Amino acid sequence: MQSKKKIVFFIALLVFSIVAICLPVSASTNDNIVIVDKSEKEYMILIDEISKNQFQFAFSLLSNEVESNLNYRVSTVDTVNSDSLNVAYINESIFDEYFASEGKAYLYVKDMEDKSLLAGAEVNLADSLDGYELALPNLAGQMIMTDATGHFSESNNDKGYDSTTTRGMLKISNVDNGATYYYDLVKVTSDTDDYGTLFNTAKTLGEDSDSTVEVLKNTKTYSELFLKLVEERDWKVMDDYTVLEPEDTKTGDRYIVFLKEVFDGTGETYLDVKYLTCTYDYDNEIIGEQTIEEVVNLPVTYDNITLLIVFGILFVVIISLIVTKILFNKKDTKNS
Repeated sequence: MQSKKKIVFFIALLVFSIVAICLPVSASTNDNIVIVDKSEKEYMILIDEISKNQFQFAFSLLSNEVESNLNYRVSTVDTVNSDSLNVAYINESIFDEYFASEGKAYLYVKDMEDKSLLAGAEVNLADSLDGYELALPNLAGQMIMTDATGHFSESNNDKGYDSTTTRGMLKISNVDNGATYYYDLVKVTSDTDDYGTLFNTAKTLGEDSDSTVEVLKNTKTYSELFLKLVEERDWKVMDDYTVLEPEDTKTGDRYIVFLKEVFDGTGETYLDVKYLTCTYDYDNEIIGEQTIEEVVNLPVTYDNITLLIVFGILFVVIISLIVTKILFNKKDTKNS
């Protein structure tokens, strides 16, 4: 399996080199705009609502530039995105003139009838959503395949009568014998802490109902939290490639399961995450037969999170794979 993943990586690298100019990877400090990274000195800028139509744009180093000093250009259409939005752009010459020094400048926008739509909006390239962060939501459930349909049952004698407890479980469905699998199971107890925010942001991205700008901002939030939390994990080796649902689970409980696959020979590592909700079904209690059956079902939810910007299923998977490798290469470099 490891060799197959490497083959995919090589294919992905070729595809990525061709289409990388289309990947959104930067979000500005202005709530209405998102920056799209084409290359080292080339960007596209999506502006919420404004990008639905053709417009004119200009940059300045001043937030209150005189109108006559502005050099307006006509927006171009981003044909890669499913909604074909109009975008402002930063090419190499614009970058060198306005962004080379401090990495930020101010954006001015007007419609094709010269009506001002945006004046002095800061565009800061330092506030970036880079390529592997963009792909992280799409990685959920894709890197380490699991099955959550199975159950684990055990019988016991409690208070003088027999009972059977059935718990949901998450099991690695495509085990590679050359790898060791780790997990960390975290219960989500609040909507306002990091885990609650990660869970709810994943849900929001999975619903795929926001504007492009909102989707990318949520992607930024999701990726930053995931990268932070995955560094804080207390990894445990998986027993029989399985994670069992906690015995005290009740209906509505939410869990995040962080997963890690490490290939024993090379140390090559893959991360994944599962977002789980739980149900607790109390089927029956027939005292005459002294039988109690407790059924707990733990379905996986939000595993296939998609962005509003769709590059095609194959493209997303390929980019997700190569992005993960980049992530861990960066991590290894940082730790070395």
